[in-house]
Amino acid sequence: MLPMRALAAAAPPPVHYFFPDLAAGQRIIPDLDTRYFSARLSGELILDTTHFGQDDASIAQVGVQGDKAEVRSASLQVSGGFWRDHRFSYTIAADYKGFDAEPQSNWDITDAAVTFTAGHAATRFSIGRIKETFSYEVIGSTGSMPQSERVLNPFASSRNNGASITQVFGASRRTTASIGIYDESWGFGNGGFGLSARASHLIWDGGDRDFLHIGVSYRQLPASDGQLRYRGRPASNAAVDFVDTGAFAGKGARHFGLEGLYSHGSMSVLGEYVMARTSAPTVGDPVFHGLYVVGSWVLTGEARPYDREFGQTGRLVPLGRYGAPELVARYAAVDLDDALVRGGHYERIDLGLNWWATTRWKLGGVWGRTWLVRNGTKGRTDSGLLRLQWIY
Repeated sequence: MLPMRALAAAAPPPVHYFFPDLAAGQRIIPDLDTRYFSARLSGELILDTTHFGQDDASIAQVGVQGDKAEVRSASLQVSGGFWRDHRFSYTIAADYKGFDAEPQSNWDITDAAVTFTAGHAATRFSIGRIKETFSYEVIGSTGSMPQSERVLNPFASSRNNGASITQVFGASRRTTASIGIYDESWGFGNGGFGLSARASHLIWDGGDRDFLHIGVSYRQLPASDGQLRYRGRPASNAAVDFVDTGAFAGKGARHFGLEGLYSHGSMSVLGEYVMARTSAPTVGDPVFHGLYVVGSWVLTGEARPYDREFGQTGRLVPLGRYGAPELVARYAAVDLDDALVRGGHYERIDLGLNWWATTRWKLGGVWGRTWLVRNGTKGRTDSGLLRLQWIY
């Protein structure tokens, strides 16, 4: 789901696009803006078609992966503020099979939060159903990133009930820090409360197009009903879980993350590494790992602007009549094998092309190959994804 702040940051330029779209600034449903209350409706619709190719080893490991056409995400969000200065704001969002929806149900309330801001928005306090402050890939909007799907989902819970505080430091707003406490039992049994934190900094600040960002994050979570489990799909919503530890006895886990983002004009490189250290002595306290590196080149010269309030980039806005084509390449790996736990590990490469046709429409295609090692065999799975995305 694309937050309201990202939509505001991506204000339409005065361009008449070749691809049919609403006029610049046109709203299907007008915003409500009064002295004491405001409301704005936003939404997202993503349609996917996925095709698979597998060798015999892959079929033996995970079964036949069927081709699939689906509504990948359908989201509605209402957001706004209270009182004259709108220091109190709210967000309510619901997803149908969204990136942040729970896998157990088709519909999910992904956001239901109130936020208070102070110090010219340098300090934000949020409470409700909110994102955990861990992992660049998870806290950001997938609809705005170069990659089509996340790979670090085994290590992060996108939404939970909780409270967080974020501080932006300095006159140039180059540093952000967030910390939050969350009820990890939402939808997953009796887990208790967990904690997460993230800090980011612009080491090199050459403006919105040229910068070097680094970040660190931490997540501490309890076991759910005395058990832990890590599992994930190989960057494809149409696939089953390729890696899965199954439930194993444990007390909890600590996750550590490193992130880096380099942008130079229309070219950028984003990378993350996550390590999960479990407290599970009966199976040898296994340690799990995940990482990815994704490169992007926008052929027409546009760049994603840096959002200093949140320590991440915003959505790409095409400046020419024919939109902005973007070449994307990614390498990723997830390893859930350690000690007495054998959840499998995989490596994956992706090559893709995004066409940001307007400020709202994106068409994309990506080919990916996954090498999965599990149950003593190595299987190869190819996937092709075609995506149509509209953000309002």
